[in-house]
Amino acid sequence: MKYIKIFFVIISICVMAYFLLGNLLLPADMPESGYACELYNDNWMKIEKDGSRTPMEVPGSCGEPMILENVLPASLNEDANCIWFRGADMRIYIDGVLRQEYDTSDTRLVGDHCPEAYVVTTIRPEDAGKTIRIELCYESGIRDNIYIGNRMGIWMSLLRKYGGELIVSALTLILALTSIVGSIALRHIYKNKIPLEYLGWGTTFASIWLLTNSIFRQLIFRSVSVISDIPFVMIMLMPYPFIIYMDEIQEHRYRTAYLCVCILDAIDFIICTWLHVTDILPFNKSFLLMAVCSLASIGLIFVTLIIDLLKRRIRDYSLVALGIFGAFAAASVQIVAYFFRSGVFSGAIFAAGLIILLIFSIINTIRGIFRMEQDKREAILASEAKGKFLANMSHEIRTPINAVLGMNAMVLRETTEEPIREYAIDIQNAGQTLLSLINDILDFSKIESGKMELVPVEYDFSSMIHDIMNMISAKAEDKGLYLKLELDDSLPSRLYGDDVRLRQVIINILNNAVKYTNKGGVTFSMSGTRKEDRVMLHVCIRDTGIGIKEEDLSKLFAEFERIEESRNRNVEGTGLGMSITVQLLEMMGSRLEVESHYGVGSTFSFDLEQRIINEEPIGNLEQRIREQAKSFSYGVSFVAPEARVLVVDDNTVNRKVFINLLKQTQIQIDEASGGQMCLDMICEKYYDIIFLDHMMPEMDGIETLQNMKELYRNVCKNTPVIALTANAISGMKDVYLEAGFDDYLAKPIVPEKLEAMILKYLSEDKVIVQPAVNHDEKSENDRESKNNMESKNDMDAQAQMDVLSMIPELNLDYARLVNGGDEFLTELLGDYYEMIIPEAEALEQFYNQLMDSVEDNNIKVWDTSENNMTTELLRQYRIKVHSMKSSAAMIGAMGLHGMALCLEKAANAGQIDVIRSVTPVFLAEWRSYQEKMSGFAHESVNSMDEKDLLSEEDIISEEDLITEEDLITEEDLVSEDDLVSGDDLVSEDDLVSEDDLVSEDDLVSEDDLL
Repeated sequence: MKYIKIFFVIISICVMAYFLLGNLLLPADMPESGYACELYNDNWMKIEKDGSRTPMEVPGSCGEPMILENVLPASLNEDANCIWFRGADMRIYIDGVLRQEYDTSDTRLVGDHCPEAYVVTTIRPEDAGKTIRIELCYESGIRDNIYIGNRMGIWMSLLRKYGGELIVSALTLILALTSIVGSIALRHIYKNKIPLEYLGWGTTFASIWLLTNSIFRQLIFRSVSVISDIPFVMIMLMPYPFIIYMDEIQEHRYRTAYLCVCILDAIDFIICTWLHVTDILPFNKSFLLMAVCSLASIGLIFVTLIIDLLKRRIRDYSLVALGIFGAFAAASVQIVAYFFRSGVFSGAIFAAGLIILLIFSIINTIRGIFRMEQDKREAILASEAKGKFLANMSHEIRTPINAVLGMNAMVLRETTEEPIREYAIDIQNAGQTLLSLINDILDFSKIESGKMELVPVEYDFSSMIHDIMNMISAKAEDKGLYLKLELDDSLPSRLYGDDVRLRQVIINILNNAVKYTNKGGVTFSMSGTRKEDRVMLHVCIRDTGIGIKEEDLSKLFAEFERIEESRNRNVEGTGLGMSITVQLLEMMGSRLEVESHYGVGSTFSFDLEQRIINEEPIGNLEQRIREQAKSFSYGVSFVAPEARVLVVDDNTVNRKVFINLLKQTQIQIDEASGGQMCLDMICEKYYDIIFLDHMMPEMDGIETLQNMKELYRNVCKNTPVIALTANAISGMKDVYLEAGFDDYLAKPIVPEKLEAMILKYLSEDKVIVQPAVNHDEKSENDRESKNNMESKNDMDAQAQMDVLSMIPELNLDYARLVNGGDEFLTELLGDYYEMIIPEAEALEQFYNQLMDSVEDNNIKVWDTSENNMTTELLRQYRIKVHSMKSSAAMIGAMGLHGMALCLEKAANAGQIDVIRSVTPVFLAEWRSYQEKMSGFAHESVNSMDEKDLLSEEDIISEEDLITEEDLITEEDLVSEDDLVSGDDLVSEDDLVSEDDLVSEDDLVSEDDLL
């Protein structure tokens, strides 16, 4: 293909050279044809009404009908076969015989004005010396030379004389149309107005004016009558696009003055057109009025340019201004010449001025496009930075929510007390609502692209209202406001629709009402109108707040727009809530109505149709909520004791939540704290499903997955791998699927979704479907044994909490809130104590490697967008300190959490100096917790010894020690998984611990063994 291109270029150059040089250098070899053309302007006589004769100068003009006579030359050139006259209606006689007549009365559409045209009269050699008489029947007279010759000769003569005007006018028209098409294309590309389009239309009108007023118009157009009207129409239309163009580039500074001139031009157009159509006054007689209005427009534009020049605003469009000054000069000359012309109109000067203006404006537009592209690149970079920030924030916020909702799910499953269940249901519902709101706020792509989706489901109407009131009532009480609920008791109890979005809409409106109300309160009313199997919900929220000014109503629904910012600067919010509300209601087929009186209050209302699932009336709301809590029961939908699952997550708490949520399914769950540990484990055991976290130190989830696929010793090559992450930004599911994951599960983990995911990928032969279990019956059976254990566990937990309360750095109230109580907190603290030294050593290793790389490259502030070894070390450091930050927060070590947060932000920003100065302090403080918690560790070991080793039920029970099935079963003794597994037998923590194996008191005591 390379040689084909070279050949094509060479041949093209040769052909063009042959074409040009042959026509320039070689002699003409084409037969010449006669081009006869002579002026015939002399000896013309005007025949007066009394028959007398008066000499008439040609070219010239006259304002009345007249008769002209002359004598044809005594001898006519054989090539001369016609005479050309330019004028209006006329009759031509030769020796009294009518030879040619020009009359447009039957072809004119409107008006009585006869257009000027070249009238051609045929002559023959025998006409030599005869008398020629021209009767001009219209007021317009001869304005051009009279020619005698042949058609080709005369046209060629005119073309040589006026061809430049035709060419310049045609080029102007082509350039103007190109600018229009280009502006329209750019407008669609950049979704923004391109002012050049208006200048293109103005130049197009000017080009048409030039072409239709040209002496060649009867060669270009068919109907001379129509074309003769067009120049006048163009004169009246031209000011509009030029004024609009100036208004845009001057940023509407002189809009009022421009509007006045446009109104004047409109009046001029209406009057002149009406006079012409009604035959009262043709266009050519009202041209003075048109010229005055056009000059007024030009004058105003010129004045605004002078003002901008004096105020130094013209720098924003200096090139355009320079082109406009040139076009003004040409336009002024052209209009004056057109009005006072004594010969044929020529617009070459004006056309040249328009071309210069267009070229300068195009250059200015190109510069603007470059600025737009630069702004676009900056916006894209800002968007990417915002997306990264939102991804990190999503992970940060959703991680503790995962713990809260996960522990709350365990409370719902295990508690037998109705008040506790009622509180837990409130936490669950409010948490889910909070999670949905966080998703909407953090989901950058949904907010900015409008890609929110509706997910209709069956929902309990009373529960939704209860949740809404719970969320808003506290805010109202804090401000001393009343919150009144007016609910129609006859509304159906269960409906079908997107309750999450409906809840979000109502909460947004109520939040706004509370925020902008200082006295009085808010009334929330809901009623409904039934129609067959549907109900039209009527939602109305009234407040006694500050109200909204009429001119501010449009700002209410604008994104990131705040009403009366100076007055309400102390009111929290981003300005997104109402914009999202309006968008959601439109998606659901509804519309928000607003009535507001400034200083009095506002009313927001909307109607929404929902399908009825249960016709039972909602009745008493509080009673229904209590019954819902009382009837709550959890029963595992399946068990799979033979199934084995691996969960990979660097956060201990996340792994605990995962295991507890699946505790009743009897699935065997192994844990891995990182990617490398996962790779080691999949070489030793087969797992039915692997849940793999994304953000992990050293080796993240995607890298781990790729290494799993390439690992030769991997026995889990066909095992489904599920992405388990708190990064729930829009589009992340597609990212994980493209990376090779089989599916995606977002944190916080919804227990039902987790079980459904396992059922989806677990082999059917390992699943045992469980029948529904009544929670009350189950709790009655377990109540006695559970109560027996509670007192002993409470004593152990209290002893451990007493130890922890001596550590002032721990916020135990926060830790209890996050972990759902003391029982799980003590277990978590034990895990934390064991990982203090390993975590510190791991971070210190990353820190030392990072500092070595920084010193080698002499780096103070690192650009994290660079892709090299230092960036990778910084990333691993950030992920590790992020994990330690979460662990510190879970145990209530808020000081450690704050220092880790500072280090994580420094790592994100590449602030090496901050990392260098803070990390040693952080590591020293982190390690100090080993000594601070040593008392807790001692109590934990003693408690474990007593509970696990000395319990009569555990050691002496005949069922536990003597049963043949327990001691002799081949599966229990010979199973390779149970006996040979390195994890079970060789673990140093399990076998070598002196406290567990060597203690004489624990192992040799005769009293204990007999």
